[in-house]
Amino acid sequence: MDPRCGWHYLRNESYIGNLIFNRKSQKLRQAAVKNPPEQWIRSEGCIEPIIDREVFFSVRKIIEERRADLSEEEMLVPVAQSS
Repeated sequence: MDPRCGWHYLRNESYIGNLIFNRKSQKLRQAAVKNPPEQWIRSEGCIEPIIDREVFFSVRKIIEERRADLSEEEMLVPVAQSS
C-alpha cells in the first residue's frame, strides 16, 4: 500500500491515539497466529492523535460499506459472460 495515499492513515487506530496489542501471537520457531478481536488489548488515548476521531470513524464506515464480499460464483459471473 502506498503510504502517500490517505487510506493507510485512516485504517490504523494509532493515528487517533489508540494502541492495540496482541493482534498476533507467535511461539518460538512457530508461524504467527492472528488472534480474534476479543483477545486484543486496546489502550485508548495513550498517544497524541493526529486525525480527528469523527473523521477516522466516518471514513472507516465508508470503507466497510464499499467492501464487497462476493462468493466464488458471484466473482466468476463476469468471467463467464466475457467468454
